[in-house]
Amino acid sequence: MAHRLSQDPRSDPLSDLRFSLEIMPGSRKFVFNASARAEILTKLNASLMGSNQRYFLPKGVSNVPQHQLLSEYQASIGFGGAGKGEPVVEGRPCSHIFKKGETCYRCKDCALDDSCSGGCCDCGDEEAWRHNINCEHHPYTSSTGLPEVPPGPLPDILPSVSPTVQTLPQPLKDSMHRTIAFAVDFILDVLDYSPDEASIPVNEADLRLQPSADPMMKDMFCLVLWNDDKHSYDEVKTVIMELSGKGSGPEREREVDAMVRKLEDEGRVMVDMNVINTNPSTAMHGHHHGKLLEMGLAMAQIDLGVTIRRAYDTFCEQAAAVILEWLLDITRARVGTDQLVLREVLAAEFLLPRRRDAFGFGLSNKGAAGMILPISAATIKESTYPDAPGLHEIYASIISLSRIHKLTIDYTLAFQTGKTVPCLRIHALLKNMQSSDIV
Repeated sequence: MAHRLSQDPRSDPLSDLRFSLEIMPGSRKFVFNASARAEILTKLNASLMGSNQRYFLPKGVSNVPQHQLLSEYQASIGFGGAGKGEPVVEGRPCSHIFKKGETCYRCKDCALDDSCSGGCCDCGDEEAWRHNINCEHHPYTSSTGLPEVPPGPLPDILPSVSPTVQTLPQPLKDSMHRTIAFAVDFILDVLDYSPDEASIPVNEADLRLQPSADPMMKDMFCLVLWNDDKHSYDEVKTVIMELSGKGSGPEREREVDAMVRKLEDEGRVMVDMNVINTNPSTAMHGHHHGKLLEMGLAMAQIDLGVTIRRAYDTFCEQAAAVILEWLLDITRARVGTDQLVLREVLAAEFLLPRRRDAFGFGLSNKGAAGMILPISAATIKESTYPDAPGLHEIYASIISLSRIHKLTIDYTLAFQTGKTVPCLRIHALLKNMQSSDIV
């Protein structure tokens, strides 16, 4: 089902969201900042809620405060019990994603495998432990032994585990599904044009032949540096300072320090943006206008990961990173007092065929096994955001919904990509499945 704009591009919140994302790169002159992030989050939340803000926000509040994520705001005011932890549900594993600096317990004698190396807590997961570790917050089911694998093929439509989803008004369910589907599609369409590895063309002609979603194909390019864990903080800082040619004063040094910190935190950072092959006498571009490609090639020669792509595509990647952050956030958000509804919707949309191409001419998403589902396509291209929070955390949040969710998602990933989420165990799945269930 296509999300086509009506005659009025802002006639409803979803159309407004799409229209804004289409014009935002040019209207903001390809500069992504905190204001752009806030605008995207505001419009995503408006489209998600529609006219049903009361299910997400307290009485008298119609919008999430600017720059704040929905789940963070709900937790700060205790909306629907947010901020007090999840209720104890028998048989539901923890799947908490460990944050940097958190302490975790890991017993090699008790554990069946090393799945915790993926950063996901296995408390309550009966397939992860040789013996019940008796976590009081995530108890096993009352039955003995491992849960049985459901007979026959896995269902096309995952069963609901939310106690309230059927009582929600249909317009709210529609707005949640359509907004999340659009968000997933936008990310995947952006990733279709993103490079699989950090490399740059050797000349300007090849640079312009790179795939791009820019409808105007403007010759404004961005140089993006990737974290390769090979070079120290000081090495990267020195390279940027020397090659950028923008001086070495205290202000520039602080600017480059911020770049390198962002590189370490997020895995990538935009170093410079400029026009390629412009007349040197054009004052508006300064005297470094034609050196973007030279700078990138010099960085590549010392084995730094670097790409140079059109500014439009780089801006869209930054927007997609915010949307990915938002998708992760709504897995922690509540609809009323229900913590499961949004995770259910996200799981459903991840397992449906892609609905549209955000740019109208996206690359093929067909694979040898047929249509590549969004969850598989995202896994294939996840290297575009190497250190950004997102995919693994989202997967962990939805596989903990039920055993059927876990089996379906892991089997889909293994069958279409040959990969699994680190906290899953496809070998255990295949060992437990009967031979008649394996295609």
